[in-house]
Amino acid sequence: MPSELLACVPGAYREVMRDAIVETMKARRQLASSEKQLTRLVADKANHVTPPPLRMKVPTVQYMKSFIVANPDVPNAFDASVSTFQDELLTHAIQLKTAEVNFLRQSIALADPEDANGASPAFTSLLERLNERFDSVHRNAKKAVFGPPTEETHGRSTFQGWVQDDSVVSEYAAFVADVPAIITRAIAIVDDALLAEETKAEKKRSLKDSAMMDVDEHITSASIQSVIDKRVAQLLSDKKGKAKTKKPGKPAGKQAKAEASGSKPKQRGSAAGKGRAARRAKGRQDGESQSKNQKKDSKGKGKAN
Repeated sequence: MPSELLACVPGAYREVMRDAIVETMKARRQLASSEKQLTRLVADKANHVTPPPLRMKVPTVQYMKSFIVANPDVPNAFDASVSTFQDELLTHAIQLKTAEVNFLRQSIALADPEDANGASPAFTSLLERLNERFDSVHRNAKKAVFGPPTEETHGRSTFQGWVQDDSVVSEYAAFVADVPAIITRAIAIVDDALLAEETKAEKKRSLKDSAMMDVDEHITSASIQSVIDKRVAQLLSDKKGKAKTKKPGKPAGKQAKAEASGSKPKQRGSAAGKGRAARRAKGRQDGESQSKNQKKDSKGKGKAN
């Protein structure tokens, strides 16, 4: 809600006027939407078009084949009835939408549509709420009355009591005279916003139409298919390249941890264990050489005999 509108309202009445301004601006937007819907319904009625929300599916009934052969008009018997019913629904919808539009217009009107010199019900309701608030303010508005200084008060004014502060009366009279202008300004702000929105939407529609005309003139189905084929081929080649270039696997176990930390892997066993292993290996080598020598000696003795 524009803050400049509330700046014109005395503080005591701002809460009431805030609600009234919000309700008026909301009703003005609702009125614009309902008027557009009514215009579309009237155009559909003139063009013999049923709006999608009012369309009905033609009911179907099964018949014997012999009966249909004898009465070929039976399968389409419901078409005329459904069409008539949809037309009646559209007429009734136009009537209801017209009543809604009139209701919303009255909710933001200041003058009585039946009496040019009278106030509308909406404006009368607003004045009643403001008068109720004024009565509370006027009842509690008091001002102090001080008397002349005396010798006993040593030159100070003496408080004598409270009297009614009539300045709120003139303030309220000036404010009430401005209420119609404030409400009218709130409606005008909404009208300006609606006009800007419609202008922006119209520019978008014209830009879209010119773009579609340009597309129709320069782009053919063959060129569109060529672009699609190129894109698909590019995606397939990207997938093949990713499949060929696989990342090398990471070494597992303690060797991988050692390579990652830059240290050599530790070898298990003590010095005594290593010595025993070396002696066992040497013993195996001596045993193998001794067995070989024995085989040679046995072969030499056999030949001598």
